Amino acid sequence: MKRYFVSYSPEGIGYEVHTAACRHVAPEAERIELGYSLNCYEAIRKARRHHPNVNGCAHCCPRCHAPKWGAISPGASLAANVE
Repeated sequence: MKRYFVSYSPEGIGYEVHTAACRHVAPEAERIELGYSLNCYEAIRKARRHHPNVNGCAHCCPRCHAPKWGAISPGASLAANVE
């Protein structure tokens, strides 16, 4: 299990989910802890409780990263995906 956070992207393109070890994770005051999750898909589901449009970080959550922002929409089914 990994520890995840969600924060607003400094590029102003929306919210991103990061692992605690990611070098792109926002400073503590600028992020929301999501806790431990089995994979990035579970972390994104948790993040959607705070922000409906969330993407995975291309660096630490590549399986959850949508190249075109918003491609992982709030209604997308993530249940079958595993990191």
